[in-house]
Amino acid sequence: VENARMKLTAEMKLRNQAQCELRALRAELTQRTQSIELNRQHQLASINSYLNSGKENITPSEKRIAS
Repeated sequence: VENARMKLTAEMKLRNQAQCELRALRAELTQRTQSIELNRQHQLASINSYLNSGKENITPSEKRIAS
């Protein structure tokens, strides 16, 4: 009985540790995803601002990104 209790305790500790690590990874993923989206929005805003300024010296790749 004592052996089973020790195994159960060890399994519970490992499970709790895994859950904590999973929460941390999910939080990190969410943070990175938000950061990427903000950078993307900033880049698109910059390109749109440039396009709306009347300048014609824009590369074809920048035109594709803006559309």
